Amino acid sequence: MKALAITAITPDWMVANAVQQHTQVAQHALRTHRLGLSAPGMSAIEYVSALRKAGLPQSARLLKHRIHNL
Repeated sequence: MKALAITAITPDWMVANAVQQHTQVAQHALRTHRLGLSAPGMSAIEYVSALRKAGLPQSARLLKHRIHNL
């Protein structure tokens, strides 16, 4: 990866960075994802909790403060 100038990042860092740098676009994408879930559907609070449980604690922390947009 170094030879190609590629840096490895975690999924949590990628989502958290998107939320911080492109807040409205990221929130819209995450809301669209949440609303598209059907088995089971999730409230915004459940969605943030699921992100935390899936290993995205930093992203969940950021989104908790923006829950009304999810």
